[in-house]
Amino acid sequence: MVTKQEHGLNVKKTKLLNDIKKATRQTTSTIERLQEQTDRFQKGLDETRRAIVESKKMLLLSQKASWQYVKWLEWHLQIFHHHTTRAIQNWIKIMLKIAAKDND
Repeated sequence: MVTKQEHGLNVKKTKLLNDIKKATRQTTSTIERLQEQTDRFQKGLDETRRAIVESKKMLLLSQKASWQYVKWLEWHLQIFHHHTTRAIQNWIKIMLKIAAKDND
């Protein structure tokens, strides 16, 4: 036969075991949620790193394209300068010939 005191201890023991089980479930649940959040954070971090690498690549390509455009502009300006200079020289020669004919 179980005494009143033993029964009380058994009730306390059962309650304590139930509290421990509940706390263990809550802790496990919390750990699982933290792991999920950590995984999402890591995924976001990885995506951010990839985006940074891609941004650097795009920046380098943009700089290269800009440099090529500057070189293209320089080349065309040199050609324009050359043709403009030649045109002015030819125009001056023509004007001098016309002036020479007018003086004759």
